[in-house]
Amino acid sequence: MNFIKQETFRITKQDFIYSSIYYDVIFDVLHANELVSENNLAEKFGCSRTPVREAIGKLIQDNILVSIPQQGTYVTPIKIENADEAIFVRSLIEPTILVKAIDHITDKDLLELKKIIDDHESFYKKEDFVSSFVMDIKFHEYFYKICNYQKTFDSIERISSDSYRIRFLKLKNNYRWDGTLNEHLHLLNLIVDKNRDELYENVLQHILNCYVDTKSLLEKYSDYFVTKH
Repeated sequence: MNFIKQETFRITKQDFIYSSIYYDVIFDVLHANELVSENNLAEKFGCSRTPVREAIGKLIQDNILVSIPQQGTYVTPIKIENADEAIFVRSLIEPTILVKAIDHITDKDLLELKKIIDDHESFYKKEDFVSSFVMDIKFHEYFYKICNYQKTFDSIERISSDSYRIRFLKLKNNYRWDGTLNEHLHLLNLIVDKNRDELYENVLQHILNCYVDTKSLLEKYSDYFVTKH
C-alpha cells in the first residue's frame, strides 16, 4: 500500500475494501486482535460477501488479518520482529539515499520538503493524526523520489505495515513527536549544508529511534503485540 499515491485508475470493489480495512488497521480504527465480521463489512460497504471474502483473503495473505479455525477472522497483533525487519532494511538503505539526495535536490524540492514538515506540524496540532502521519511518510518518501528510487521505497513499504502501526500509535499518544519534527528539520538543514557525514549518522539514528518507540509502547499496548510468530 502507498500512503502518498492517489491512484487515477478505477479499482475493483475488492481492492477498495482491501484498502479500507488496511488503513483502518494501520490507523488503529480496527484494533489488534479485534474480530472482523464478513457480514458487518458487507453491510458497511453495501455489497455481497464475495468481494469482502476476497479482500479478507488477501489481507490474510499479507498478514494484516489472521483466520483462526472455529473462531473467526481477527486483526493480527503487531509482530515486533516484522517491525524490526522494516527498521533494519531502512537503516541499511535510507541514510545513503538522503546523502545521495544532496547531489540532486533543487530549491523547489527544499521548499516542498519544508512545506511537508509544516503540514506535519499543523495537522498534529489539529489532532488530525492520520494526516500528520501521512506527512511523516511523505517526508521520507520524497528523498527516494529525488534519487529516482521510488520502487525501492515501495518495496520497503510492503514490509512496513507493523512498523507503521507502531509509528502511528506513537503519534496519537503524543510520544516524542516534537523530537521527530526537530529531527526532520535538522536533516533538512544538514542537506542544505551538504554535511554528508553528519547527515548519514543523523538519518541512521532517526531510524533506529523506532526501536526505542516500540519499547515505549509495549507496556501500554501489551495486548497489541507478539514477539514471535
